[in-house]
Amino acid sequence: MKEGSEEYISIIGSAYFQPIADLIDGLLKHPRSGPSAVKIGVYENGYSAALVLLLAALLESYMTRVRLINPLMQEGRLKIPDAIRSLYPDFELYEQLLEVFVLRDLVFHNHLWEMQFSWDENGSIVLDHARKDDQSGDRKYKGVVDVGTHLTRKLALHIIPTRVDRSDVVKVFDVIWHALLFLEGKNRQQCYVSHQHVMFRGKGRRFGELLVILSGRWPGRSSRSGLIP
Repeated sequence: MKEGSEEYISIIGSAYFQPIADLIDGLLKHPRSGPSAVKIGVYENGYSAALVLLLAALLESYMTRVRLINPLMQEGRLKIPDAIRSLYPDFELYEQLLEVFVLRDLVFHNHLWEMQFSWDENGSIVLDHARKDDQSGDRKYKGVVDVGTHLTRKLALHIIPTRVDRSDVVKVFDVIWHALLFLEGKNRQQCYVSHQHVMFRGKGRRFGELLVILSGRWPGRSSRSGLIP
């Protein structure tokens, strides 16, 4: 390195914190529309799907630095949940994180569903039949999804993209944030996020506070990843 120069490693994920806060604000400005068996309201679904993607991208970005600092991880290019577990066998959120990335994939790749529905005597939509396009999904999808309930087995995340709502965002945020804090706890050089602040409704807040706000929990109550109902 040239004398007097400084080194910088680009991590675009650090630029995602404020946009995530803005999206959460936008989501909360719209009352949660009543879900149907087929889809949720357009604002609820759109903001929620966007947050799922950006939260997953946040972890993906920091994982590039984790891989850089731990050269052995670059061999084989394991998927993120497997990569973290291979480096840290005591990582306890493997199954939850696997489901988060299944949700990320089905939103990003727009898994297609063919659905037949009817109306009951109260005028509510009843799902009669739902079939996913055979080209959508992969091995990890088949391992974590309950096809009977159309939810993932551990976190109960919606697997029909048009049903994704803020309940999914809370669970994804919880798992992603605690995975990042886990990596920070192992080595702050590879991932340092606990200090991140954002502006939320005119007030500076620690990024982690947004999980409390979004989940509706009282300040000071602890959150355990993957166990938010």
